[in-house]
Amino acid sequence: MVRVAIVYTEAANPSAWEECARSLRDQGLEVLLFCADPLRRGPQLLEFLEQAHRENVASILAIEGNVLRCAPILSGHSNVPVFALCTSSEATDSAALRVLSDEPEFALVQPPTVAAAVGLLLRVLQRVPQTQPADTSSGERKSPVAPKSESGQVRAKPAAVTAREKHSDSDDWLTRIASNFRPQLKTQRIPTHRPNAPRPLEYSVELRKVVATARDIAAAYGSEFVGTLHYLAAIMDSPQSIGHEVLRRTNVDFDALAQRLTSAFPKAETQTVATFAPDAGATAMVSLARRIARNRGRPLLTTADFLEAIATQAESVAAQILDEVGVTLGKLHQLFEAPDLPAETLPESTLPKEPEQAPVVEIDPQEVLRLESRFFRQQRSSRETHAAARNMLSHQAEDNKSTATSVHIEVTETCRIPTDSAETKDSKGRTVPPIILKCDPLNPPLEVVERAADFLLEGKTVCFPTDTVYGVGVDATNPDAVERLYSLKERMREKPIAVLIHSTTQLRHIVQEIPHDLEPIMEKYWPGPLTIVFRRRARNFEAISRDNTIGLRIPNHYVTLAILSMVGRPLATSSANISGDVSAVEPHEALAQLGDRLDMLIDAGRTPGGSASTVLSVVEKPYRILRQGPVSKEEIETLLGNEVVVG
Repeated sequence: MVRVAIVYTEAANPSAWEECARSLRDQGLEVLLFCADPLRRGPQLLEFLEQAHRENVASILAIEGNVLRCAPILSGHSNVPVFALCTSSEATDSAALRVLSDEPEFALVQPPTVAAAVGLLLRVLQRVPQTQPADTSSGERKSPVAPKSESGQVRAKPAAVTAREKHSDSDDWLTRIASNFRPQLKTQRIPTHRPNAPRPLEYSVELRKVVATARDIAAAYGSEFVGTLHYLAAIMDSPQSIGHEVLRRTNVDFDALAQRLTSAFPKAETQTVATFAPDAGATAMVSLARRIARNRGRPLLTTADFLEAIATQAESVAAQILDEVGVTLGKLHQLFEAPDLPAETLPESTLPKEPEQAPVVEIDPQEVLRLESRFFRQQRSSRETHAAARNMLSHQAEDNKSTATSVHIEVTETCRIPTDSAETKDSKGRTVPPIILKCDPLNPPLEVVERAADFLLEGKTVCFPTDTVYGVGVDATNPDAVERLYSLKERMREKPIAVLIHSTTQLRHIVQEIPHDLEPIMEKYWPGPLTIVFRRRARNFEAISRDNTIGLRIPNHYVTLAILSMVGRPLATSSANISGDVSAVEPHEALAQLGDRLDMLIDAGRTPGGSASTVLSVVEKPYRILRQGPVSKEEIETLLGNEVVVG
């Protein structure tokens, strides 16, 4: 049985996908349905696409509202025909339509009706060959075999299909779109073990920095997505890259080009949570850059490929701006051939190296005996010391019970014996070491972010890097997890714990009010190394602070922001150290202090800051700096326009 997949969004008209599914099933097709949200549940959409390929779907229909979000993803990750049906009469995503119009296996249903979508699907599916063993002995390809009934007789086509075929012959748009599809489309994904499959291209070190800079530029100019304009501006801001050097050799005026780019940056029409994902134009540009790199025989993707792909998209705004300032595609091709261009390299692998063969060490038997003797002496001395301490405490307890109690408390605080609740133990009571995951601080893998989010939602502790120092975070809405954070840090309950959030949209759910004069300082230092103490709402986050205040911060670190966005909840976070000790800026420093008390450690190298954040209290005026840090008192007073008090 031929299978088709229907992917619809919440913005789509519910009656549209229901009627499409019912009509296709009436024609004898098997329909797979999936409700997609590419902004919040992108991995689930790709998992459904994998399932659809495993079940050999012949075509995919994306039913959306007025913005095409699923269709670019489906078209870029699928090798079967993809159709888009916009149920809204005001389809405004012209950029996505321009990009997808060049795809050989994509079509926009016009007119946007259910009948047109079903007719187009049936017309194109007749050109897809049925999956059957190919007879290669004769060198000819067999035509699809008509379906047979259980008795072996050939079943006739349904009358509705025949009527639709006759009607579709008069529809020029159906004939034109159906002819765009190759007659022998594969109905299953190409296996990854195919010998001649193209190798995946890695990003060079300079290109990774360009991608990260493009995200920063998009965030600074209020863009919801990252586009080709942001990538072009990031290349201009990367002097060590090939793309920057080629632009410099074209004698272009960088100031004029930067002014043209910034004036053309798109901005979000509504106040939404920015995802900083590539838009449809940027996605098509990256695909084109991959093809350019493979055609030139390069083993990695560089900024030169991005620049050439941007200039090749003649209809894009970025390409038009380059043409206006005199940077043409022909001039770029000539400069790309220069032998003295800087080289771009692959990043060092973060995978663990294979263990080297241990060197052969000659052991002196006399030295072994000496060490064993010293160990047993130390063990015996320790037992005698503990026995003497117990005898002393028992004698003091008989004379003065209060004295024994005070001595016991003093010894416990000095030895810092960790409680059982601060360590992770298995079912047999054995201490479990933390899981350590390595990642790139500028481009953390989705698997690492998802696993850390799962641990946090389960009430576990995760140590991760921030823009200041390494921190230990737990779910701020889980009182048991917050209590465990206090325990593993040996922190006094009277000291509150700061909370990390991923955007200012979460503020109104946490604090009572936001003073208007804070807008300049929040705009500059959020995200950044500044913690601001507000009055919290009643009965919220009572486990974090015993008074009615709460300290909030948005960190300026991709790993932390990715985890916060994935969890969707505030994280109670404190520096990764025993309370009162030196803060950790390296992963091994955090591991040395907390060790088995952690459940997970994310190793992203040294933190960029090196010192704890500045803490500013705005509970009452004059505002007070409770802890000095990277943001100085003078900078705060300049932005606030008022004097602040230290201490």
